[in-house]
Amino acid sequence: METYAIKNLSFRYPETGIDVLKDITFSVNEGEFITVCGPSGCGKSTLLRHLKPDLSPHGVLTGEIFFEEKPISDLSHREQSSK
Repeated sequence: METYAIKNLSFRYPETGIDVLKDITFSVNEGEFITVCGPSGCGKSTLLRHLKPDLSPHGVLTGEIFFEEKPISDLSHREQSSK
């Protein structure tokens, strides 16, 4: 079962015209361990902050993020905290 599924995710901060994240697609299965790495300023923290809606930065987001097959934006605060 996929814990996270990210599909065609792109993100742009409002003060720039440049996509920080561009067309990212991947999934993380239950029990799987992944590493996000890259140079400073490449979007690692921005990507990870989108996995918790309360921490998502302001800007233009396109694409979809699912947690346990539900759109992450549909999760309640309680579900976000407990899982």
